[in-house]
Amino acid sequence: MTTTIGHIVGENIERERMARGLSQAELAAQVDVKPLTVYRWESGKSWPTAKNVEALARLFHIDASTFFVRRSPPVDMAVCDALIVISRALGCPFAPQKRRAKA
Repeated sequence: MTTTIGHIVGENIERERMARGLSQAELAAQVDVKPLTVYRWESGKSWPTAKNVEALARLFHIDASTFFVRRSPPVDMAVCDALIVISRALGCPFAPQKRRAKA
């Protein structure tokens, strides 16, 4: 599936909503739209208006441009470290090796 700007906006709205523990209905009530509208934004089926983007940005205390930028999910370094240890224990050739001190 091709990712469009509509999907990126929707993912960011959903991420911000969920980070605050809001349901779609609760977010809808706070920005004065129907819950179906929030669903459509989050699924990339429609876009919020400029007025709605401003309201969402105020509500979430973020810059409005944040909605239009694809963000990578946070990396859990503890999980990465555990995977490296397991890979080494299994003898996987792609497991990162410790750096050797320069002589």
